[in-house]
Amino acid sequence: MLAVSPEHKLACVLAPKCMTTTLGHVFYEARFGKPFSKDDHGGRYVHNVWRHLLESEYLRGDPPDFGTLSGYSIFTVIRDPVERLISAYQNRILQHGDLRKVWNRPEWRKKNLGRFEDL
Repeated sequence: MLAVSPEHKLACVLAPKCMTTTLGHVFYEARFGKPFSKDDHGGRYVHNVWRHLLESEYLRGDPPDFGTLSGYSIFTVIRDPVERLISAYQNRILQHGDLRKVWNRPEWRKKNLGRFEDL
């Protein structure tokens, strides 16, 4: 996913668990001159708003045409891989319970029973 500021000719490739929410908010405020609020976007998170903006304004087609970003400075933010892994685990597994959600789906359990018993 990207966040884009046409006024500054700047685009940021947002990598999961590497400040995506923070950078999405920063780029939103730089572009629209006000802080991001889900209330202004039907309850959608900043990630979904950027995804929609990019599909409609910049990255049309399949595969997307990155020529629309010609002349932009494009960057990304990365983190220490171990810190990123720990952060992802804490967020997705402990906080959101993603493994528990999958494990509790009867069709998944029936198909995979025995393969992941101790998970």
